[in-house]
Amino acid sequence: VFVCACFTTAFFFFGPHKTTVRWNCDMIRQKIFRLLSTPGSTVDDVCKPLGCTSQQLSDFLTLQGARNGMCMPVFHAALAYFAWLQDGLTCEVTSQEQQQPPPPPPPPPPP
Repeated sequence: VFVCACFTTAFFFFGPHKTTVRWNCDMIRQKIFRLLSTPGSTVDDVCKPLGCTSQQLSDFLTLQGARNGMCMPVFHAALAYFAWLQDGLTCEVTSQEQQQPPPPPPPPPPP
C-alpha cells in the first residue's frame, strides 16, 4: 500500500485502485467519539467492526491533529467502516483467525 498524504487528503493505492480519503484523522476521531457516546455503546462495540483492540483504539483516540494517526491501522479501518456506513453498504468483519492471509508475492524473475 502506498500512501501519499497532503494536508488532509490522502490517496491509497491497492493494486490498480485509487481511493480519495473523505475524512482526516480528527474527523474520524469525532465520528468514533460520537459512536462511543451513544447510550448503551461500549468500546467493544466500536472495536469489533474495526478489527482492533481497545488499546489500539485508545492510542488512536489520544492523538490530536488532522494527520496525526494516518499510518495507524485503526484509522484505515475506520475510514472503510464509515465509508460503508455512509454509502449504505454493509460488511461483515470476521475475526483475524478466520481471515485468509494475503497470497505470497510472485517469485523474482530469473537473472
